Amino acid sequence: MSDQPYRAPKLGMDKDSNDRMASKFNKQTADEALAWISQITGDKLEEDFHEVLKDGIALAKVMNAVQPGSVKVTNGKSPFVCMERATQFIAAARKYGVPEADLFSTVDLWEAQNLTQVLQTIESLGRVAQKKGASVPKFGVKLATQSKLNISEANRRRAAEAPTMMTDVGVPIEREVSLKHEINKIVK
Repeated sequence: MSDQPYRAPKLGMDKDSNDRMASKFNKQTADEALAWISQITGDKLEEDFHEVLKDGIALAKVMNAVQPGSVKVTNGKSPFVCMERATQFIAAARKYGVPEADLFSTVDLWEAQNLTQVLQTIESLGRVAQKKGASVPKFGVKLATQSKLNISEANRRRAAEAPTMMTDVGVPIEREVSLKHEINKIVK
């Protein structure tokens, strides 16, 4: 059931969908993310992922450590101010290079609707920061770099001349056609 008093409880397919989403939340990774944020900000953080991040202050501090001056850190605690900080964090992360598919929406964090997506955003920010060489501790798997495949002209010609048409069982098409022709002779 939702912790938001003004929302009706999820039922049926909505409940199943929410349950599936909640089951994907990895507490260990969330704890690692909070430890990473704590290393960067120097703040001692609680263990409750949602409560620590809900006001957006920790996220703003992390974003400013990665990209100085990207999010205005205010001290207001009203819901509007907290959601605005989260929105600024999302915009700054997008501008910094976090892929759109990895970004959470403000409601995902504020109402704890999809904390898995919030965690994914933080992991992605860590990967992008690592790739860009930001002076923050490493977090998340390093992003792969694209490497261009250089194929020589001689190799291209050799590949073009190689037999190409094989069937599912590995018999060359020409042989398969002749087998079918022989079978047709027997059947007639």
